[in-house]
Amino acid sequence: MGFLFNKIAIVGVGMIGGSLAMAIKKKGIAREILGIDIDRKNLDEAKKSGIIDYALNFKSKTIELQKVRLIIVATPVRSIPRAIEKLSPWLDEGTIITDTGSVKGSVVKDIEDILQKGVFFIGGHPIAGSELSGVKSASGDLFAGAKIILTPTGKNSSPALRKVKEFWTRLGSKVILMKPKEHDRVFAAVSHLPHILAFSLVNTLSELHFNNQNPFKFAGEGFKDFTRIAQSNPSMWHDIVLENKDQILDSMDHFMSTFEKIKSLIEKSEGKKIRKEFSKAQKLRKKLS
Repeated sequence: MGFLFNKIAIVGVGMIGGSLAMAIKKKGIAREILGIDIDRKNLDEAKKSGIIDYALNFKSKTIELQKVRLIIVATPVRSIPRAIEKLSPWLDEGTIITDTGSVKGSVVKDIEDILQKGVFFIGGHPIAGSELSGVKSASGDLFAGAKIILTPTGKNSSPALRKVKEFWTRLGSKVILMKPKEHDRVFAAVSHLPHILAFSLVNTLSELHFNNQNPFKFAGEGFKDFTRIAQSNPSMWHDIVLENKDQILDSMDHFMSTFEKIKSLIEKSEGKKIRKEFSKAQKLRKKLS
């Protein structure tokens, strides 16, 4: 199978961007990869290891994008529209842009407002990653078998959407189409809320005192599993919670209602009802296995 693109540019060569570059090379999707980043160390590491073919500091006054027909922006959510706006003067007609951010509504709208005619943005969100960051954490197999959510709008061209779908399919991902607002409502519940809970639980434990004993010394595997995502990049999650604020607050309200319900059952020693709530959750969770 031949190259899908002659040259792909990846803006943000961290764990996600680096993993994309590795997967693109592994699957033979592009002849060349241009890495763009403000972090010189990340760029040098990616170039040295052969993850990218060319490196460009995003702080440069001139950004050469000759022969680039696909640009993937893998930066924190709030910087995605700004990154694309900076690239705009060098974009050729027919260029396709996609991203890897986990908020779509505000991002898609902001980008479509600034894009020139003939340049297309297809919102993307790969359901893959980890709490780690940096190009040293990249893996060429990260997207194999993973879901990728694409959020096209009426402003997208069918050929551009087909091209992005083919790109992710060749990486081994399962493509799912959603509307931007639907995406944000779903991921506020299944991703953003759990991260907030993990951050909150770790902070709660840090504020408890047991006769000068450090409670973290007694944390078992259950606690470590539950709070693993609290190691995630704070700057990245700062952007996510502010950009998807309304949907996250709605999910938090639903969670707090359920939490208060269980708290009330415990206060009243309602054993049968407590067991019923726990059994319900157990059955639902087993379906994920």
